[in-house]
Amino acid sequence: MPSLNSITEPDDVSSDAFSYDADGNTGCLLIHGFTGTPWVLRELGKKLAEQGVAVEAPLLAGHGGEKQDLNRVKWQEWYKQCLEAYQRLCNQKKYVSCIGFSMGGSLALMLAAEKPCQKLVTISAPIRIDNKWLHFLPFFQLFIKYIKKSWLGVHRSIESYIGYDCYPTRALAEYCQVIEHAKTKVRHIQCPTLILHGKNDHTVPVTNAEEIYRKIGSDQKYLKLLDAGSHNLLLRASKTAVIDEILSFIIDRV
Repeated sequence: MPSLNSITEPDDVSSDAFSYDADGNTGCLLIHGFTGTPWVLRELGKKLAEQGVAVEAPLLAGHGGEKQDLNRVKWQEWYKQCLEAYQRLCNQKKYVSCIGFSMGGSLALMLAAEKPCQKLVTISAPIRIDNKWLHFLPFFQLFIKYIKKSWLGVHRSIESYIGYDCYPTRALAEYCQVIEHAKTKVRHIQCPTLILHGKNDHTVPVTNAEEIYRKIGSDQKYLKLLDAGSHNLLLRASKTAVIDEILSFIIDRV
């Protein structure tokens, strides 16, 4: 069982990084998505800790502050933070797994391809650039600093309160770099992998999950598509089922 007194726990609506300690020999890295914060993964982190899994959830550079901060960040800084959090877990635990939501899933793919990983979970992760407008970013970012999410078909929701309501264009170009690098790495992944995606995801189409499943190198791979799920599977009606699926995979399934 986890040592609850050792949990570093933010307030319910905090955008801060968090970590949960536990007495078991397993740790789990949780990586949030582009323009979001670790808050979206907090309930999952608590459930893992209750089952004896230590958790690290970093706040990626440029997130959780002012939107202009994100335009000053390179994608390598996000990946470096993931590697550092992964190493902290490795220093304490025998086994380390990785869970990533949206762009965090792309970063998790990169990490699992380069580092020993007990298990990997991706949630609504992109592996290719589907939105045609993103191909014009080199032109857009000369004149437009921010793109409202609604312009790209992303509907406003509770996510707006724990993340930015727009995409800083220079940072969006870095996001695209993460996806391109993840695409080249996915075939090298050998650990057991669970791929979760909503069939009604209009932000990252479900075909991304299908492509990850086809290209991933692991022969222990599981694709779970949710009928009721949209992009943020951890905030909507699918939340309970998704958390249960992840807990079963990380803790029980061999």
